[in-house]
Amino acid sequence: MKVYGDNVFPIISGENFSKMSFLLNPYIFSSGGSGIPTENLILYLDANTEVYSDAGITLATDTDKVRQANDQSPQGNTMEQTSSAIQPSYQELEINGRNTVRSETNKRLDLTTDIVLNGGTIYLVGNKETTNGELVGLGHNTNSNHYFPLNWQDGNTYFHNGTAQKSISTSQPTTSAVRAYVWDYNVDLEVYTNKVSEGTVSAVGWGTFTGNCIMATTGFGAGFQEHAYILVYSDAHDATKVAEISDILNQTFSPTLY
Repeated sequence: MKVYGDNVFPIISGENFSKMSFLLNPYIFSSGGSGIPTENLILYLDANTEVYSDAGITLATDTDKVRQANDQSPQGNTMEQTSSAIQPSYQELEINGRNTVRSETNKRLDLTTDIVLNGGTIYLVGNKETTNGELVGLGHNTNSNHYFPLNWQDGNTYFHNGTAQKSISTSQPTTSAVRAYVWDYNVDLEVYTNKVSEGTVSAVGWGTFTGNCIMATTGFGAGFQEHAYILVYSDAHDATKVAEISDILNQTFSPTLY
């Protein structure tokens, strides 16, 4: 277990006051499911938790359409889709013992409240099933030039804030993995796969991003995407924090993803 500072406390027990020590890991004791850190966490989809086939009453089961998913972050930003034609589907035990929400051909969940970022970090855990698919994190349901990120059919990862597009040459995300997309405001954008950096691009002058849906953006989102987790943080995570959160997410799978 990773040691954080001096968080070692004695327990006194028995007449001889023998001591034993234990370590308090702040990630284990945070309020997020699976020990996910909640500081600056503003959206959190966990496909194993509170995903519904209706408006928050009936839990989805295998192949059901998904009408609503409750945000597991402190923000309570409910994700929903009232239009049956573009509702994603629920897949049980799809990736190493974990359930997923499957998006297909622009199917998406809309957010109750828009997310406005000036820097941030998004974790996507899952895959796109074929190279000609498109893997989307945050998007916009009326503006095609808003995506963070979009892994296009060429395998590269793109970011567009409505004004300018940035791109990073990355691997095709057809294998399930923990992927992190970090935007250090006015510095750079960086992509990680299983906590290993795949590259960076300058983000100097790249301004505010607004998203109001997940898994697709208008005009993009082709093919099948499997999402076990989507997490959005409003701050830029350094390599150490990306590794820590990636490891936490990875350990929820059996077998693990890396």
